[in-house]
Amino acid sequence: SGWESYADDQLAVLDHLRITRCALVGSCIGPSYIFKLLERAPSRFSAALLLQPIGVAAATTEPQRWSGLNTSASRHWFGAWADEMHAAERASEGELHALYKSMYINCAGPDFVFSA
Repeated sequence: SGWESYADDQLAVLDHLRITRCALVGSCIGPSYIFKLLERAPSRFSAALLLQPIGVAAATTEPQRWSGLNTSASRHWFGAWADEMHAAERASEGELHALYKSMYINCAGPDFVFSA
């Protein structure tokens, strides 16, 4: 599980589509995925564009300022998605809580891109 699992899935989709080389573009949490893909299969990617990695309010260029991490918005969209996953019995509450915690509470690990 974790970034490795996502990278495996993303590489499998490229294999299925017979895409041997491409460019990567990612925004928000996307740069974290990009770095894992570049680590796992660097020769498959000709370029990588990292747009607005997750960061703190002081570094944002958005016209409407917000304070601290954007946790309220993240909690809102993640909560709606998690409710759907739980209702469809695709994930337990514990699994969803662990995912939220790893993405938004303990996100400053070595495999996570964070802009400051």
